[in-house]
Amino acid sequence: MSSTLVDRIMITHKTPINILFDECHGESWSISVDAARQINPKDLNNCSYGSVAEILRDDGYVLDRLITAPITYSILNSIDVLVVAHPTVDKVCRNVGGEPIFIDSEINDIVQWVAKGGSLFVLYEYEADKWSSNINQLLEYFGLKINNDCLIDSYHNIGNSPSIVSFNHIDSRHPILHDVHKVIIYAGATITTRGTAQGVLISDYDAIPMTSPVIACNQYGNGKVLVIGDTDLFDPIRIKDGDHKTLLRNMFKWLSSSHPSIHITRDFKLFSDKTIHTNWKIKNESNSNFQEISISDEISQENFSFSNVRQGDEKYHKSKYSLPTNTAISRFGKCRVTYECDNQLKRSFDIDGVKLNGGSQFIISNADPAFTPMPICPMNYEMCPRMEHISKRFRRHRVFLDIPYGTEYSNFEAEIRSILNCHGFTAVAAKDRARSRILLCNICEEIQSCGFAVADIIGFRGNILYELGIMHALGKPCAILKPKSFDGSMGDIEGLMYIKYESENEIKTELSRWIEEVETY
Repeated sequence: MSSTLVDRIMITHKTPINILFDECHGESWSISVDAARQINPKDLNNCSYGSVAEILRDDGYVLDRLITAPITYSILNSIDVLVVAHPTVDKVCRNVGGEPIFIDSEINDIVQWVAKGGSLFVLYEYEADKWSSNINQLLEYFGLKINNDCLIDSYHNIGNSPSIVSFNHIDSRHPILHDVHKVIIYAGATITTRGTAQGVLISDYDAIPMTSPVIACNQYGNGKVLVIGDTDLFDPIRIKDGDHKTLLRNMFKWLSSSHPSIHITRDFKLFSDKTIHTNWKIKNESNSNFQEISISDEISQENFSFSNVRQGDEKYHKSKYSLPTNTAISRFGKCRVTYECDNQLKRSFDIDGVKLNGGSQFIISNADPAFTPMPICPMNYEMCPRMEHISKRFRRHRVFLDIPYGTEYSNFEAEIRSILNCHGFTAVAAKDRARSRILLCNICEEIQSCGFAVADIIGFRGNILYELGIMHALGKPCAILKPKSFDGSMGDIEGLMYIKYESENEIKTELSRWIEEVETY
């Protein structure tokens, strides 16, 4: 009897970029909201990098915190980027705990790790000496020093405050400043560079001190070091100012750009005879060569490897796995990928398998139970190769905004975002995450990564109705707003429930009621 294809799913993976936030040397910022509350329960804006963490996780980075000293080479060898966000003594500034002093072994291990290809990112503050940290003892190895000063500019500032300096005419030649047109530094320190170190964002001739970097970097051995003399521009409020989000993304893109990158595609096919065929494709997308890439596959119970995988090389492998005849629901295990790259020790990472639901349908094993994927891409009528990435981005309390853009709607948008934020939800619109891909792909990804949605059918715009259709197809609970002044025919959606409004105040009242109801879902 011939075997027929029952189901198929394609999953892609990339080498994860692991970012470690040092939180054991008296840092005044934490990516953990709970830890930030312990630092300052009354004002998270002065100690929480939760917004930073959310942006980085959305972009696919893997984040962790180091809460116990010391930093060792074995810890560093498992990560790609080390972040040190303003180590200080508690008597000067509340912090996560620990002493802001890096011992000699930590400094030696960090320097050796950077030389081997690691990336170090240091954020600091004005009047560097008063925080009682020896961070400059570490940075001097890389030709960098945070100065004991505060940048002042009487001409280019915000609100006539000379220490809140606005950079509006930015030289964007460095990749860190690509598409960055405005940056605001809030009482920041300047940075001295020597040797191969270079300034990235530099003060004006009218500033004191003039033509001095507030962002500087260096490439040391195979690694990179980045320093910024201000931490406030990435707090939960100020990260929305200027082009700070773009700057943040550019910084981590630059820090991680030279790290080994393996792109893995797995094409699973399930046949009626209960066999699963898997086609592997491994591509080296980095600037490095791999001595070896080894894969231990728990699905097919086999190990295989590729040697001397050079830049741009593609390698292929096929495997076949027969399910036990009594399998109804089966979870396929993880695969471990181990690689050895130029001038680096061996590294490993795990990629998740899939689930077989009811013996006849593949589903992604690491997705939140509330995650509903788009089964077929409406653009090419095939499975979306980014599905695993989208499933990892899914957050139940993220809300997609299917609303008009423009100044005439800006007050309503601000009110909607404010209401959602007050109830612990995060509002997301397609315009918030500009991408170079097709616009519909961006929108589809954002909708799938959200647990709920708010749509305003004002003007009966085609794009809003199309996105509303996607949300209904995926079963997303959606609050549909409709102005009371709208009296046109609603066509096929006439029978749906609406929130009718005339003013921002009515939106606030009715949308709050809707949120209270959906929180019980």
